[in-house]
Parts: sequence; C-alpha cells; structure tokens
Amino acid sequence: MGHSVQILERCPISYLEPRGAGIVSGPSIDAFFSLFNSSPTPCINLTQRLYLDRLGHVIESIDRTQRTTSWGVLYATLRQLYDQPSCQCQDEICRQTARGERAAYCFGCEATSVIPLGNGAMAVEFITAQGRTETVLADLVIGADGFNSALRAGLLPEVQPAYAGYVAWRGVIPEMQLSHSIRGAYVGKMVFYQGEATQFVAYTMPGEGGSSQPGERRLNWVWYQNCGEGSDEHNATMTDTHGTLHRVTVAPGLLNRDVWDERVAISARCLPPPLGEIVKQTADPFVQKIIDVASHQATFYGGRVLLVGDAMAAPRPHTGSSTDQSAFQALKLLEVLRGKIDVTEWERKVLQHATDLLQVGVKIGADCGLGGSGLSPHPVNRLI
Repeated sequence: MGHSVQILERCPISYLEPRGAGIVSGPSIDAFFSLFNSSPTPCINLTQRLYLDRLGHVIESIDRTQRTTSWGVLYATLRQLYDQPSCQCQDEICRQTARGERAAYCFGCEATSVIPLGNGAMAVEFITAQGRTETVLADLVIGADGFNSALRAGLLPEVQPAYAGYVAWRGVIPEMQLSHSIRGAYVGKMVFYQGEATQFVAYTMPGEGGSSQPGERRLNWVWYQNCGEGSDEHNATMTDTHGTLHRVTVAPGLLNRDVWDERVAISARCLPPPLGEIVKQTADPFVQKIIDVASHQATFYGGRVLLVGDAMAAPRPHTGSSTDQSAFQALKLLEVLRGKIDVTEWERKVLQHATDLLQVGVKIGADCGLGGSGLSPHPVNRLI
C-alpha cells in the first residue's frame, strides 16, 4: 500500500532559497542519494588536505580524497524527487510511495506538540501561516525541526541547546573572483589553519546549479573564533543592519558593516595572508553561533514518534557531518520500514552514531582553544 506522507514545513515560502554553505558529502549522503538517482549528485572531488602556518606556507600536505557539495544542490535534488516523483529507487517501499503520489507539502506550518490518542495514532498540533492551530493524525511522527526543536522541547524539556562559546564566520566566493595564486594553490583541496584560539577551513564546492566545471566552482570557508556570550563583542556580532539581535545566525546580507570591517581587519592580523585575502573578498558573509544539542532519547510512545537530525543531536560543524548524520538516520529508518531492524535498534544505532560525532566536534573545538575550557555545562557531557 505504500505510505501517505505529510510534511509540515515552517518556512512560509514554497521553495527554500539556496544557502551558500558547503557540505562535505559523507558515506551516508552518498548511499542515501544513490537510492534515488541513477546519476551521481553534483560534487567536487578534493584530492589533498593542506595545513598552513601563520605566513601561509604549507607545513603539511596529506593526499586524501573527499567529496563536497552544497546545501542548494542537495535541496534541489530532494525537491525534484518530490515535485516529479518518478522514483528510480530499487526499494519497493519507496516505489510504492512514489507511485501513489500521496505526499503533502504544507508550508508555513510549525509543529508544536504531539499527543497520543490511545489507539496507536498520534495527533500533531501545528500553527498555520495564518496563525490558526490545527491538528493532523499520524501513525508515525518524525521530528526534524532543527536544534531549537519545539517537539523535543515537549518530549525532553531537560535537553536544551547550549552555546559552545564561539562562532563561525562563513562565506562563499566564486572561483574566478579569487586571485590566480589562490586558485592555483587551493582550488580542489581542503585547506586548514589553526592559530591561537582560532581555526580556519576552506574548500571548493559546486557552483550555481551544481556546476563542477573549472571557473564555475566556488570556494567555501569557515572561520571559528571565541565570542563570550553576553559580551559587547557578542551583542555587536549578533545584531544585524536593522538593529535586531539574533539568537543564533545573522544571515548573508544582514551583517553589520562596521562589525564586518573590523573582522576583515582582524583577519589581516591573525590569518595567513592568502586566507585574509579570501575573507576580504567575500561579498555576503554570515555568522552563526556554535550550538550543542545532545538528546539521550530518540524514540517515544512505543516508536510512534522519532527525533532526527539536529532536533536529536547537533554535532559541531568541525565534523562536517550534520547532513551526513541525517542521511544515516534516514537509511536506518528504511531498515526499520523494511523489517530488518526494530525501532529500538534504530534508536541505539542513531544515538551511538550521534555520540561519536559529538565527541569528535567537542574535541576539535577544545584542541583549537575554542569555547573556553572546551566543555560547556550541557547534556553533551553526559554522553562523553
């Protein structure tokens, strides 16, 4: 019979705007998309890792193949599967659902709570774009509403997002806007610099429309720096051009110009010259606070409700694994639907996988001198 799926998307627009951030395409991402696509998802194959000193000299190079993609590429691929459900998946469950075309995508709808009805069904309460509170019934509820999950808040009120004490400045530059020397040295590679209480990572990712052609690619970069919560620096960083203080992210185009000019000046003093040049040339940077989330439970009401993605656990971006974690959870859920494992085994596997990623992210941050002592007082410490 297949499955009837209803997606409650809190974003009010029918097609999310592409985000500039790059994504490392891990093994679970590759495995997930290979189920649905006969052709590979657009990616860039990186061949080396380069480690720089303060002067920009390469102090170590490691031959290592990695694949990178972008949020926009993955989202466009998933939306194509939804908008044009000509599923090529070999799994019967997926084919049945696609054939039935029984998937409703509801925009501007924010799930607020789940209520057991006693007959095995769950009632999901949500707020519509018009502000009405409505209810939909479901046999299985998958909570994928991000690190600030409203569903998790009701199910696990003791699990709260915790600021790790540092931020990530981020940006993307078209390949041809880079100097010839930077293109020749860094394009097609993953570049690292670690200084005093700072880390900088840059890598090539697909260009607009997923292009991997030379000259059409983009360079994605992330720069981690300490930023004490409540400090003058913190409040200035998180206040946008309109004077609004943001809790987690100041999006591209909204960074205060004085704040960014100061960051560019700091980059010239603290980063290797080529990396400082990359920062200076970035047109639409953005900044996000590093947030830790670590749930100790992922299934509820006898497996009728599941938490996934950042709603369950949010690994720090050093790991490059947040999206891959979601793909891993989806693949394991497919095993549940196929009858290969039960939901208890699913929970055990996804919690262990999340714990491993959380440990790696916290360790990298601490090793870089980020976040003060490296461990903040939040639930992640119960898992480490």
